[in-house]
Amino acid sequence: MINNNELMEKAIELYAERFELTAIVTDTNGVPIHLVKGNNQLCNILLRQNGNSLTNRMREALQELRIGSEPVFYEIIPGMHTLIAPVESKANGRQFLWAGMMIGDDSRDWLRNHLEFIVSGTHDWKRILENTPVLTKRKKGLWMSWIHKLVHLSTLYDKEMDTPPMQNNLLQRASWKNGLDINELLHNFVGNRNIFDFLGFAEIHKDDEYTINHIAGEATEELLGATFSLGEGFLGRILLSNDYTKWENIEEDPRARFFHRYFLFPKTLFGFPIMKHDGSTAILFGGKLRNSYIEEKELEIGHMLAAVLERNLVTSALKQENMKQLQRLSSLGEICRMMVTAPDLKSTLYILVDIGLSILEGTFSCIILKDSESGKLKLVSRGKHPEVKTFARKVMKRYEDKTDHFNVSLKVCDDETAWEQSVIECPLYYKDSLLGVLCIGTNLTTDTQLSKEMNFLQTLSIIGGITLFLASQDQKQAEQRQIQTLFRSIEQFDVESFRKATEATRIAEEFTKKIGMNQLERSMIKYGCMLASYDHSFIEEMLSENRISTILMESNEVQAGERNWESAARESRIIALILFYIDHDNLDTVSFLPDYPDEILDKFIQYMNENTIVEEEFDAVELPVSSEMEALALSPREKEVLDLIVDGLNNREIAEKLYISEHTVKNHVTKIFQKLDVSDRAHAISKVYQMRYSSNNSY
Repeated sequence: MINNNELMEKAIELYAERFELTAIVTDTNGVPIHLVKGNNQLCNILLRQNGNSLTNRMREALQELRIGSEPVFYEIIPGMHTLIAPVESKANGRQFLWAGMMIGDDSRDWLRNHLEFIVSGTHDWKRILENTPVLTKRKKGLWMSWIHKLVHLSTLYDKEMDTPPMQNNLLQRASWKNGLDINELLHNFVGNRNIFDFLGFAEIHKDDEYTINHIAGEATEELLGATFSLGEGFLGRILLSNDYTKWENIEEDPRARFFHRYFLFPKTLFGFPIMKHDGSTAILFGGKLRNSYIEEKELEIGHMLAAVLERNLVTSALKQENMKQLQRLSSLGEICRMMVTAPDLKSTLYILVDIGLSILEGTFSCIILKDSESGKLKLVSRGKHPEVKTFARKVMKRYEDKTDHFNVSLKVCDDETAWEQSVIECPLYYKDSLLGVLCIGTNLTTDTQLSKEMNFLQTLSIIGGITLFLASQDQKQAEQRQIQTLFRSIEQFDVESFRKATEATRIAEEFTKKIGMNQLERSMIKYGCMLASYDHSFIEEMLSENRISTILMESNEVQAGERNWESAARESRIIALILFYIDHDNLDTVSFLPDYPDEILDKFIQYMNENTIVEEEFDAVELPVSSEMEALALSPREKEVLDLIVDGLNNREIAEKLYISEHTVKNHVTKIFQKLDVSDRAHAISKVYQMRYSSNNSY
């Protein structure tokens, strides 16, 4: 059997942890009997000091104050306060419970200097004082209420021998049972010794509305699930007074009509408010159906039952909170591990979406990304909703219109999206760039409720954003390696296409840089020229997340006359110009060019004129050209090629001389042969000499 001292110590330890204080129990001389561990760092440091001045001040305080029966706040060190409460016990006599430390909000700077002077060792006093509770009016009331409950609980434990053994056994078992079942506890109390005819437990449902969630006793089934408001009837009055209350002879009292509606007709009623961990108030109530009076011992059992319930509810809430905190840290740790290894975009997205459902207990979760290249939205979601796409578009539009730093927020979606609940919007950003938004459907309805999750969400926002950035960068690098591999592969099966792609890539890099295009457009044009010899459907299959296949398809359609010039993207038009120029060595015969002035076309012609290098030799005195040569109507480039043929250069040498591809040279040679009406180089050279000889003779 657990003794009362152990029960009391556990209760003190629980409340000390909840209120961020460290609790100490001393005798009447101020000598510590035992220290109950708490998480108040300031108090713990002062207690560990050699030649402890804090213990001396505690002794002096008891001599000075002559504390009566009520708890008091005491400034034990200038700027630092503690709460002192007397505890009476038959076994141990009078003892004192101390809880500290608290500080004044305006005394931090002074205390920092004072503590550095009086405390040995090196401590981060700025951080410690920031984490020390501030003695405000509201907190003062909470702490005073807590200490009153502890003192009262101690008194009840001290009277344990006066309580019925069966009830005491139930209380002890309930005090230490993990995962308290309130319904089971109430039924056990009602079913043993018949002290109470019924017991119930009510909790807040929403706003000021309360619901009876547990009920035990005869003819009480109808009462389960009943609701009442703050101040309504007997139960509503308990909430207003925030103190235990009893009523006797209430058969005809109008306030009992609440019970009469559910076919329950109590003659006596009592109720105890119970403070829950989240700050809300619950009610333990009970009564008798046959007896019009409540004995004092029966009320004491009610007091103890309420104290056990409050303690177990707080313990359960703390365990759940600790479990959730561990889950949060585990989730953040998983994302951080991805940051330092090889972040995978898809895995990162799935982890973030799963956090929304599991850690925050969301009803649905989705993450919305916008592809900076295609402009398309990427959506990964769990918890299907028919309007999720409409919702995603609205979210991204709203954030695109913002220019400030993005913060986690709670939004109540409008009716247009047919969304019936609030949504937590957690933007994921890297530096000042928004990468996406994590959206979590939630039952939270106020910013106050959201604030409890805020630290975790803000951390998730930062870490998630950085991981997404690293993952997207890694994906881009992998894509670039894939493009480079495809490009180099061309050389293995088509040398001429590789030469053409290389020349197109060079022109693309130089031209797009000269006219000042942005980096994204320049990359798309460069990659398009590198992969132009592939079918666009193959590129779409290999690079499904990239726009290159779409750009190449448009470029091919423009060149084939299947798409209007103005309907194609700027990247597609430039690729079409470059490829046509390489194939034909000029733009004189381009059928797909518009009849109207076009900025891209004008800039490209200007660039090619400025960057075409011509090397040729000619006689100092202009030789007359025969009428036969003029009749051939050779283009300037064809004349250059013909002169080099006459000089004995082959196609490869001509290509290197004129900085064009062998394929282009071959096209020029074919046209020259047609115009000369010859079938090979020998006949072409012979005919040229013949024309020149006849021209010289005529001269």
